[in-house]
Amino acid sequence: MNEIDTRVPRLEPTEGQLAVAQAIADGHVRSADRIETVPARVYTDPDQYLREKGAIFDRLPQVLSVSALLPEPGMAVPHDDTGRQLLITRDAEGEIHLFLNVCKHRGTRLIEGNAVKCGKRLVCPYHAWTYKLEASCMPFPDLTLFRAWTNLISVSSSYPVAKQAA
Repeated sequence: MNEIDTRVPRLEPTEGQLAVAQAIADGHVRSADRIETVPARVYTDPDQYLREKGAIFDRLPQVLSVSALLPEPGMAVPHDDTGRQLLITRDAEGEIHLFLNVCKHRGTRLIEGNAVKCGKRLVCPYHAWTYKLEASCMPFPDLTLFRAWTNLISVSSSYPVAKQAA
């Protein structure tokens, strides 16, 4: 299983945070002579969203699901809540895998919707490229016909997975 480092570097308070703490300790009270608001763009600006997403969600491991969602081998469920089209699977040996929910050939979604699917393989609805539940593309009958794609077939699009408290 891939090891995931979940340690967060030790953070020290900024000068501004120390100044606020000192002001509170000294009994300083801010005057409430005006109402302060947050500009609406903070909530609606796509660039602000991307900055926050990058700062918060793209740098640390995320909890995507409980393993009970896929209790049996041979199950798969799409997960799009991270902004990426992901697929969570449990292979025949019971191991959990996470990879992009797209076919390596043309980028078609392997599984539509959000319901759990059961089966031994994932088949692309576009050209029937077939994948095992650990994300590897199954061999073609005559790979010489697809010589240009040999490297593409072997490229893994999987992400590290850690199972905790199970």
